[in-house]
Amino acid sequence: MTIMKEVINVSRPVALHPAEIICTVMKRIYDANMTTVSGGNLSIMDEEGNMWISPSGNDKAALSITDISQVLPDGTIVGKHKASVEYPIHRKIMLARPDIKAVFHAHPPALVTMSILHQVPEIAVLPTLRRLCGGKIGVAPYGKPSSEILADNVTQLFASGYNTVILENHGIFIGSKVGLFEAYETFETLDFAVRMEFNAPLLGNGKARKLSSSQIDEYESFLDRNAHEHFTPYFTSEELLLRQSIVRYVKRAYAKQLFTSTQGVISARVGKDAFVITPKGYDRAYVEVDDLVSVNSDGACEEDKVPDEMYLLHKKIYDANEGVMCVMNASPPHAMAFAITDAAYDVRLIPECYVRLREAKKFPFESVYANPQQIADYISLLSPVAIVENNCFIIASFNPFAAFDRLEILEYTAKSVLYSKSFGEDIINITNAQSEELRQSFKVPKAPPVDLNIL
Repeated sequence: MTIMKEVINVSRPVALHPAEIICTVMKRIYDANMTTVSGGNLSIMDEEGNMWISPSGNDKAALSITDISQVLPDGTIVGKHKASVEYPIHRKIMLARPDIKAVFHAHPPALVTMSILHQVPEIAVLPTLRRLCGGKIGVAPYGKPSSEILADNVTQLFASGYNTVILENHGIFIGSKVGLFEAYETFETLDFAVRMEFNAPLLGNGKARKLSSSQIDEYESFLDRNAHEHFTPYFTSEELLLRQSIVRYVKRAYAKQLFTSTQGVISARVGKDAFVITPKGYDRAYVEVDDLVSVNSDGACEEDKVPDEMYLLHKKIYDANEGVMCVMNASPPHAMAFAITDAAYDVRLIPECYVRLREAKKFPFESVYANPQQIADYISLLSPVAIVENNCFIIASFNPFAAFDRLEILEYTAKSVLYSKSFGEDIINITNAQSEELRQSFKVPKAPPVDLNIL
């Protein structure tokens, strides 16, 4: 039986049959509302030169491995269903680019919007998009689905070095040199960025702010840094509970589209000076308890593991704020409209937003890697939310439950603001007197004892 080895998470490489990978990723696309029940097609080239491809027309939420077709090196198709009508495009891409191991095609609403505008997404709105998309995105001229013209138009762009191609009035093709999970990560992050970009003009400040090439270069250098000091940890009962809590809320944040496969970090303090944090480079949908990384008081990290790049920022926040017990980085799509524009996030909208968030100060993009102390000196239980331009929101709280609560309030209220902007009317904020009444009524409490029910 042919298998394909693809790393989902660094510490747990998996050996899956290509058909199983296709079924898993296709269901993930459908569950994320990024394809219709009959839309989209995926393919994988295995190490023996066989292509595996999704079928034509079948229910994309309920594929089984027996539904996937195998295309032999000589072009013979084996399987109980007709292969996808886009099969010729997949095959031509892989013949033109032998380095590509998986091809991904779907029609998510945001990227379809780009296709009917005949435009490419702006990859400079987020620092990670350039690397994910291979530095550029192409636009293939229109061709009838499954036609030779369309196959040639798409293949020509891939042959010239593109890995991501928008099809005019159709959808998107993505090729990956690693595999289908990586192609999905590119697809999901790109779709998220486009939705974020669409929200920006609603705030009345024109198009989204773009990062310069030098800013992205500096950030990529920051991403490539690794922790060098390591130690063998001893897991206390408290840390084991915190690890379970972090994983619970990482997966919930992903399921609710507050995190993406490539974005979102949670850490929690263990004792006075140590903490545990999500790992570097892991698909957020698959993070497990054993993947999390302990960081001690000296900044050394659990042996054989690499923490997320934000771990030094989190450490500075913990060092500067004894009461902060949990820190979260997130880039929720509606709230991020405030991060990519000059619009202020005014928390005086509803009582819950004002009481939980208190304020949301904005910091320059470079802060996370060039001046993290600036953020650490601001963040506290009294000012628990910071906005980093074109990057993320940073949230501090008592525990993962309380931090996640703030994240949801942050995103849901931002969505309400954007909805209200579509009416063309000015928002009416809570008055200063009403804000003061809330301030007096709802004091920020001290960190409570560990509650096993809400960790």
